[in-house]
Amino acid sequence: MDELEMSRTCRTASSERYILSLLEEHVASLDLHFVSDDQIEATLVVLNAEVLAESELTALLDTLHHRLFADSEHRRIRARFMVMYGKFQGEYGAGGT
Repeated sequence: MDELEMSRTCRTASSERYILSLLEEHVASLDLHFVSDDQIEATLVVLNAEVLAESELTALLDTLHHRLFADSEHRRIRARFMVMYGKFQGEYGAGGT
């Protein structure tokens, strides 16, 4: 998954959101919630199952864990991923716009 691109779109004191792209196509959204110094709850929503098949999930999760948590500062982090397959509908605000 060397071709995987990660773009952070939101960051708060206790969470981050990334859009994941392969071959310039958005394929997933990743939300990270920092529960404690050593635990992260993650939600991965796969947006395009044709580009990112379920059989590739293990490799993707290994890549994400390595890129996000492999440095010495984060080595002891335990991340638990909830994975869903969905379809991007758009961005909405109050009133559905």
